[in-house]
Amino acid sequence: MSHRTSRSRWSLATCAIAAGVALAAAAPAAAQAPTAAQQRFAAAYVAALQSNDPSQVKAIYHPATLACINAASQPYFDAVLDKALQSGAEFGGPYRLTSFKAPAGPAFMDGSDLFIYPVTPTYEMQIDARGGDNMHVKIRTLIVYLAPTNGGWGVVLPCPTAKGMQMIRQQLASRQR
Repeated sequence: MSHRTSRSRWSLATCAIAAGVALAAAAPAAAQAPTAAQQRFAAAYVAALQSNDPSQVKAIYHPATLACINAASQPYFDAVLDKALQSGAEFGGPYRLTSFKAPAGPAFMDGSDLFIYPVTPTYEMQIDARGGDNMHVKIRTLIVYLAPTNGGWGVVLPCPTAKGMQMIRQQLASRQR
């Protein structure tokens, strides 16, 4: 039985909204198996996504990412939270922590004048999960960027610049029409 992997081509703004839960083609497993601590973090991450509680998702954000949230950037982070919770709701079965490693290249959205990372991501976590019963996608792959914090890791999301927020507001307004 073959499994299809979800693959999306999104606009820059949509990619930004989905940052931290970026969809990608499944990659080969890392050379080293994830540690027990990394497995626990992945379990906490998946539990937060499946909680339907934005505060649980925000609790796994890196403090530098949380510092980006303000009145101007709130619509962006609300959209990111909604997308994260939607991804968690779409998990239809068990997941697997495929890799937990240093990023192979620049982080998602790195170098953009629309978004900046508040702290450089030093890890890339890949989680593969089955899609829900009514999903046409068999496997969902989540790529999450992380940085160390408080003896563990925190999810690092790109923070929108003023130009990025202008684009996000325009895109959100066009969706409401």
